[in-house]
Amino acid sequence: MKIFILNTILFLLMLANTKAQQIGFSTDTTLGCNQLEVLFNDTNALSGIQYRIWDFADGSTDTSRSVSHTFNSPGIYNVKLTIRTSNDSLSCSKQIIVREKPVANFSITTFGNKTAFGDTLYFSFNKIKHKSISQTDSLPVTYTWIFDSDTLPDTANVIIHTYKEAGEHTVRLIVSAFNACLDSAVNNYTIKDEIFLPNIFTPNSDGINDIFYAQTDGEKTYELTIFSRYGSVVYTITATKVWWDGRTSAGEEVTPGTYFYVLKEINGDTVIKGTVYLSR
Repeated sequence: MKIFILNTILFLLMLANTKAQQIGFSTDTTLGCNQLEVLFNDTNALSGIQYRIWDFADGSTDTSRSVSHTFNSPGIYNVKLTIRTSNDSLSCSKQIIVREKPVANFSITTFGNKTAFGDTLYFSFNKIKHKSISQTDSLPVTYTWIFDSDTLPDTANVIIHTYKEAGEHTVRLIVSAFNACLDSAVNNYTIKDEIFLPNIFTPNSDGINDIFYAQTDGEKTYELTIFSRYGSVVYTITATKVWWDGRTSAGEEVTPGTYFYVLKEINGDTVIKGTVYLSR
């Protein structure tokens, strides 16, 4: 008797499993953005169906064999299909992920004039940030930045870009949540060729502010001339990166005080005059 009961239970479990495998449905997609239209198709092989019902997990239902349904809001929807036959009621489900449609607005923050790092000079640092979007899942959002004709795919939503040339520049951002679910934005702005020179420096060999450094683009050639308060030439240099270490052209340290400078662009129109205070 016990063996008979056990075999009966096993048979019923196998039968239930077989029927469960017979029920199912297909979709043309399971991932997209809000206003996502999904086509559902009942693919079950059961006979004697009395009714079927789709539950789309957003308050909507349907009883058709094939149905198109639109999800209007971001979220994760467990869509359930229930089939009722003369003997059984079976169901199956599938997850539909609806992401928020991205908006590619972004802001640009420029950090001062030029910034120098060792021998590398930059016109400006531009911190470019795309606003955050709410997430319904852990799937990635991809960001593609295009700086003029330079494309940087699959980068973060915050990026720092440097320019070594003045002029008009174009930045484009493409944000993609999934396949055709994307948005783009373009901003145009101007990088000015502004030369920065400090008004004080301390050449005392402590490693801090020891050099009077004209922060240029590192591309054009300039002539820097230093004058004493009496108008005599103390130091001069012609190079793409010009600087003064507080010594004369002969290598002798000058006395603390105020000095005058003239910065001229070779083969250009730029002429900058000013004063710098040397303190030891």
